[in-house]
Amino acid sequence: MRLRERAAAIAAAILSAGLVLSTTTPAHAVPDNCTVNTYGVWMVTSTCTTGTGEHRVSAIYTNSGGHPQSATGNWAPVGGQSVAYTSGYVTYSWVEKRG
Repeated sequence: MRLRERAAAIAAAILSAGLVLSTTTPAHAVPDNCTVNTYGVWMVTSTCTTGTGEHRVSAIYTNSGGHPQSATGNWAPVGGQSVAYTSGYVTYSWVEKRG
């Protein structure tokens, strides 16, 4: 292989590598290792301890009239606490996450 051909091959390889690197997007790690706690009939909380982004707690509860209602907490960063206030027995709760 001549010097000119080698130089062209090396330049093409470098250009290709640069295009691959420039088209990738950064990784986002959504919150993880999350816990949900229910406090009687008045509050549900969530806390996530790893990852990045934000989380919030949501719950379905039965009010004093026997009707289902929902409650959603605030978006909180990893390490912070999301709080949703309820006025009845929680029947289901979950954590929403966003990176």
